[in-house]
Formats: sequence, structure tokens, C-alpha cells
Amino acid sequence: MEQNWLRDQILEAVPDAVIKLTDLTGARDHWEIKIVAASFDGVRMLERQRTILRKLKDYIPDPLHAIDIEARTPEEWIARGNDPLD
Repeated sequence: MEQNWLRDQILEAVPDAVIKLTDLTGARDHWEIKIVAASFDGVRMLERQRTILRKLKDYIPDPLHAIDIEARTPEEWIARGNDPLD
């Protein structure tokens, strides 16, 4: 699973997303996905994650074995003490 491909899939689901991807095992099958998007404003956390999961469901469990999704608005992201994602 290539990082650029994964980023492109997420952007298809959430076009205004700023994304940070971390390969957790080095095998490119376990990913931490951090997404910040203004379009998440007013959307419940579970629905934010479902948006991503619906886009990736055909790739779970192969080639994606595990994903950890954190989906926030820009305000939520900063309020949690994080630096802005670039």
C-alpha cells in the first residue's frame, strides 16, 4: 500500500482534508491516519470515521490490515495542543 495512493483515496472522500499518514509497522499495511478538515464541522466523530472507512472498505483486510483514524476540525486539532498539519 503506497502512501500517495492512500492519501489520494482519502482526498476523494474528504477533498479539503489535510492528512498525516504514519506507517506503523514498516510493512505498509498498518496505518495511522490523521485528518483535519473544516468539512468535519458539525459531523459526529463516528460519521467522520465512517466516511473514510466506506472509501477504504474494499481494501480491508488486504492490502490494508489495520488503520487508526483521527478525524478533527482545524479548531479541534489546535485545541488538543497539536501543531497545524502541513
